[in-house]
Amino acid sequence: MLALSLLSLAGIPVTAGFIGKFYAIAAGVDAGLWWLVLALIANSVVRPVLYLQLFVTLWYGSHTGNGYTRTGGPRRRVLVNWTTICSLGFVASIILALGVYPEPLIRNSSDVLSAICSWLLCRDHRQVLAQLSRFHEWSNSA
Repeated sequence: MLALSLLSLAGIPVTAGFIGKFYAIAAGVDAGLWWLVLALIANSVVRPVLYLQLFVTLWYGSHTGNGYTRTGGPRRRVLVNWTTICSLGFVASIILALGVYPEPLIRNSSDVLSAICSWLLCRDHRQVLAQLSRFHEWSNSA
């Protein structure tokens, strides 16, 4: 799970982190914030190198002057509860599902955010609440 989360943070395709970085870069280009786009791209190049050190430590152990050695003595068996396995599997599947097919989340979140922003900015809150209730009815019927 840690490895998948680090891959997502690095922006590897087929993870939710890649989609997030893609939309952040697209929004920066649309807004003309080139310095922000360049900083995000530079961060996307530098951070995976740092994550690689975590991967090596995670899979091979700690680094010594002569190479990588396992520390802590013999491995012991760790008992994990089934709820932990299910919750980690659920989070991993969400990371991968949003990386493969992010469109429903993006569409629904943009609809909800536009309704919330219009509710905050307009004076007739009843109209916006009616829009939100129609969205809620639509999402329950789908």
